[in-house]
Amino acid sequence: MYNVQVRRRITLEVARPGALFAGIFTSVILLDQAVKAAVRATLEPGDSVALIDGILHLTYVRNTGAAFGLMPGQRALFMSTGLIVALGVLVYMLWARPRAGWLVSAIALIGAGAVGNLIDRSFVGGKVTDFIDVFGDVFPVFNVADSAIVVGVIMLVLWVLLVPDPEDAPGAQELPVQESGQPHVEPHDAQEPDSGETAAL
Repeated sequence: MYNVQVRRRITLEVARPGALFAGIFTSVILLDQAVKAAVRATLEPGDSVALIDGILHLTYVRNTGAAFGLMPGQRALFMSTGLIVALGVLVYMLWARPRAGWLVSAIALIGAGAVGNLIDRSFVGGKVTDFIDVFGDVFPVFNVADSAIVVGVIMLVLWVLLVPDPEDAPGAQELPVQESGQPHVEPHDAQEPDSGETAAL
């Protein structure tokens, strides 16, 4: 991931990437936990309320597995994984200091999703609260944290695949540009004075 930041010319930098990261990270966690708390307060496990009949339901499920109900019963594994992902995201932000808004947003979403579900596993009886039920039994029930992880991963994949590498871009082999904005000229390329001009001096 560090190579992605170093090798690519960032064209969509943000002035305050730390503030963008903190805003997305905090907002997603707060939204995830607030909605989960509301679901637990108003519904019993297994209850389902149709928001759009046949398409979208609010269904309370207590998930002991990973996102979307995968691998149930592996609490210790998923707590460790969530903690590693969260710490990895924070370390990367401090170490690589990415400035591209798209990349920072993707990392923030992944980290917030990991922390959101980690909070459930640590403080809500070891089970993650899922409630977004799309198309009934066709798709597993999930939550805001799961959605943030999926969106963040998709954004990260698109970043890796679509952001151009300056080495492959047209004109990548042009003369380097100094900080002043003028092309760098090698000493041997400088024009020597004409012999006639020297004699005149």
